[in-house]
Amino acid sequence: ISDHTMAFLRRCKQVPMINVAAGSIAFGMFLIEGAIAVYEFQMSSESFLAMISCIVFSVLALTSLLYTWGMIARNECLLLPLLTRQVILTPLLGVFIIFWWIGALLSYFNLVHYGSPITSLTTSEFFVITGLILTVAFLVFSKMSIVLYKGYKRLDTENLEMLGNNGFVPRSNTFPPTDV
Repeated sequence: ISDHTMAFLRRCKQVPMINVAAGSIAFGMFLIEGAIAVYEFQMSSESFLAMISCIVFSVLALTSLLYTWGMIARNECLLLPLLTRQVILTPLLGVFIIFWWIGALLSYFNLVHYGSPITSLTTSEFFVITGLILTVAFLVFSKMSIVLYKGYKRLDTENLEMLGNNGFVPRSNTFPPTDV
């Protein structure tokens, strides 16, 4: 086995599982968002809204790719755009779900003038089933955010320990001048 292979295997043993999980989640998000961006790009000739959606999903895919790249390069600064995005989008999704459940409650009293796109479901059934799916998606999205944040914290701690152990942190052993 060559020296490069052994060095790679030693480095793999040093990578904690949370970093692998966070990097894998970010890469999966990149693949999904990239596929949606490509699909929206194909539809952009028909609709201006699809063009805007293509741009949004391209930016989202870029932040996920930066996170994955940051995990590989062990650079915590590249992880921040995805974490910022998660901090912004998770509460927005939560508020949207709250309004969705309010709409589901109003649909039981026939106060919502929206027909179910699925003909076999009533409007109330559609709102409840969609609300359940959105709630599960929110829980998964929140758990992913926690794993991504833990990956960031772990990498940040490792980098600080590495700096401290190698002596790259400048320290002063002198006292500041005093007034006499």
